[in-house]
Amino acid sequence: MAGWQGKNGVNDTMEDRKRRILRAVTDDYISTAEPVGSRTLAKKYQLGVSPATIRNEMADLEDGGYLRQPHTSAGRVPSDKGYRFYVDVLMDPEVISGEQRHVMRQEILTKQFAIEEMIRQTSRLLSWLTNEIAIVVAPSLSNSTFRHIQFIRIDPISVLIVLVVDPGFVQNRLVQLGGPISVEQIALISELCNRRLQGISLSDIGQSLVRDLREVIDDGALFEATLELVHRGLARGTSERVFVDGSVNLLNQPEFRDIERVRLLL
Repeated sequence: MAGWQGKNGVNDTMEDRKRRILRAVTDDYISTAEPVGSRTLAKKYQLGVSPATIRNEMADLEDGGYLRQPHTSAGRVPSDKGYRFYVDVLMDPEVISGEQRHVMRQEILTKQFAIEEMIRQTSRLLSWLTNEIAIVVAPSLSNSTFRHIQFIRIDPISVLIVLVVDPGFVQNRLVQLGGPISVEQIALISELCNRRLQGISLSDIGQSLVRDLREVIDDGALFEATLELVHRGLARGTSERVFVDGSVNLLNQPEFRDIERVRLLL
């Protein structure tokens, strides 16, 4: 019997035979989306034991919470616990080929992306590498720290506001002012805002900071737009954002040959 504390705190103590049977059940279910019986395992996999022995081991795995039986007359399928054990302990890690490494380097490492676009591009690459649906979760903005704000004068009454926060997320907004503004005024506003906001966590922005910004920015439209980016607009970033790519790859999976199941999921 082997045992050690695996990834994610999973205790992977399990007899070798049970491991091989759990792996065979999981592999077969992934490829067919059908419950797996002991006779199927005995025929398809070289487990070195009889169907009766496999059946007893599967019963033990079910008692341990690693397998479940959808119907009394059906075979077994992996439970959530069984899948977790399979991923953390039983799976063989995939080796990235030289071609795949080259594509990754070309698509991400040699190009300059804004953080958000890099996350989106990463989800595309994951989908391509695995031929699966890829899900990437971006961190919440609420705990981000102000890095820089820039006001760019497009013309006398148009200003582009660019806000950058750690770890590199960028937001911008084009504002039409109530009257003309000079390059010198814009430069002064940028300097004062950056001095006042430097190192502040977005979650700490409160009414006192709003009042300070109002003293710095005279133009009402410019003030409202700045406030929208720095304060109200970033309130929308308090939850995690999810990037999904490769949804069409679901059609390669056996359980989604039924288009209605795909429609419900999507």
